[in-house]
Amino acid sequence: MRSRRLANVAFVSFAMLALPRLVSAQLIPLTVTEPVAWTNLVHVVDDGTSLRKVGGCDGCQDSGAASQQQIVAGDAYAEFVASETTTIRGLGLSHFHAGTSAADLDFAIALWSDGWASVYEDGNWKADLGTYAAGDVFRIAVAGGIVQYSQNGVVGYTSGLLPLYPLQVDAVLLNNGATIADAVISGTAVAASPVWTAIVNATPSANSLQKTSGCDDCQDAGAVSRQTIDSGDGFMSFTAAETMRAATCSASPSKAAWSITTRTTGSPMRARTRRRTHCAWTPRSGAPAPRSATS
Repeated sequence: MRSRRLANVAFVSFAMLALPRLVSAQLIPLTVTEPVAWTNLVHVVDDGTSLRKVGGCDGCQDSGAASQQQIVAGDAYAEFVASETTTIRGLGLSHFHAGTSAADLDFAIALWSDGWASVYEDGNWKADLGTYAAGDVFRIAVAGGIVQYSQNGVVGYTSGLLPLYPLQVDAVLLNNGATIADAVISGTAVAASPVWTAIVNATPSANSLQKTSGCDDCQDAGAVSRQTIDSGDGFMSFTAAETMRAATCSASPSKAAWSITTRTTGSPMRARTRRRTHCAWTPRSGAPAPRSATS
C-alpha cells in the first residue's frame, strides 16, 4: 500500500445549514490507481490497509464489503495481497453488489485455509491457481474486454465470459479474522463519489448527503471525504438538489481555501482545493447571517 503524504493532502468538506440541505456528488470517470474505499461493510472492519472479519458466523458467507469506486468502462484491475494462509476469503469484480454470498462475485479469486487459491465465476469453480504464501499478490484484470486472473504477475486463467460494466470490487470473508489486505483498484475510467467520515447531523445515501438534524440554519452539520488528493491537480464536483446560498470556505493561514458560487437547482458545481479545508457557509448579499448552534 502506498504511503500518503498528509502534509499535501486535500479532503472534500461540506458544511450544511438549512433543513433539509441536500447535495449530490457526481461520478466522473478518471484514470486512477488507488486503494479501494470500502462501503456496505457487513461484519467487517476497515483499518485503512486491510478489511477484516470481526463478527458473524465463523465459516459462513455472512461478511463482506464492496468498493465505493466503480469501473465504468475500459481496461482495469483489482488487486490484493494474501496476508495469511489459514482463512477462507475471496475478492473479485462484480457488476452489482448483492450481498455477502460468494456466488454474487462475477469474477473472483478465492483463497482457502489449506493454502490453495482458486478461480470462481458466479459461484462456479473454474480453475486452481495453485498454492499460495503470505505476501503473494493476486489480480483480476480486464484487458481488451477479456478477464484474466494472475498470481504474482503470472496469468493462471483466462475467462470465457465478458464483463458487464460498471464493475465494483467485491469481497467475501468466511472465517473470523480473515483479511483482504492492500486492495487496489486501477483503471482508465474509474468513477468515485465521496465516502463520508466525521459525519455530524447529516445522513449519507448513495451519492447524496443530507442534513437531517441539528439546528435549522446553523453551522452544525457536515462531513469530510475519506478519499484524499495526495498531490497535483484535483477537483470535487456536486449538484445542488435545491436552491443554495452562496458559500465561501475559509481556512487558517496554513490551509488553502475554496469557494462555491450560486447556481440554479440541478446545476453542477466544482471547487478546487489544496490541503484540508474546513468550510463555513457565508450568506449571499442581503441574506440573514447564519446562526450558531447556541443562538
